[in-house]
Amino acid sequence: MFLLLGKRIGGIFNVSGDETMTFPEMVKMMGNPWITSNEKLKRETGYQFRYDTRQAFKDFARS
Repeated sequence: MFLLLGKRIGGIFNVSGDETMTFPEMVKMMGNPWITSNEKLKRETGYQFRYDTRQAFKDFARS
């Protein structure tokens, strides 16, 4: 990032280490699955989501 800013290079860049990791590899390294809950948000605010998680992710993957 410092090099890009210093050389005034514009654009969009993916910044990551070399190589790739799959999601199952990440979960294995963490030792447990990544599970989230929106229950507190819904309970405290009364908010109701229009789409469930699978529908939202499917839409994201299409874009």
